[in-house]
Amino acid sequence: MREMESRVLRLERANRWLWLALAVAIAAPLVTEFIGRPAVGVEPKKKTLEERVEVLEAYNKKALELSVQTMIEVMARSEIECRGIAVVDDKRNPRILLSGGEKGGSSSVSMVDRNGRSRLELIVSPEGSAIIRNLDAAGKLRLAHGSLPDGTPTIVFEDSKGKAVNLLDKK
Repeated sequence: MREMESRVLRLERANRWLWLALAVAIAAPLVTEFIGRPAVGVEPKKKTLEERVEVLEAYNKKALELSVQTMIEVMARSEIECRGIAVVDDKRNPRILLSGGEKGGSSSVSMVDRNGRSRLELIVSPEGSAIIRNLDAAGKLRLAHGSLPDGTPTIVFEDSKGKAVNLLDKK
């Protein structure tokens, strides 16, 4: 019973915040039109906990759908600016990281393994180098390939001791 009460309280809080966010994003008459009732309050407390959960879950689902629809419409009409984006797995662990200004101004995309270690990185430096780095499970660089600012191609392999060998270096 205590678990059900906790679930109801959590859903009621989520319901209030979702509707508040939605009301800010679009006009209240539109919300009323979509769901057939104003987006305020919850059903009377005379209902059983199970009935309240059912109603709240339905309202939250509809609010989430409307929020996503609104976000898509807003995004279609505008630009989004941010310093980075993280794509997470089902456990909310970052798996793909997109950054527009880290490491002294470099832009990068990193793919991360389930242990949180970067395994593949695409980096463009402020000077103009474009490099793809492959790292092993321990996070050690094994292969880097790309082009230098002047356009010179480069491929570098590293052995287990970290010694680099540039296969295209003619020097």
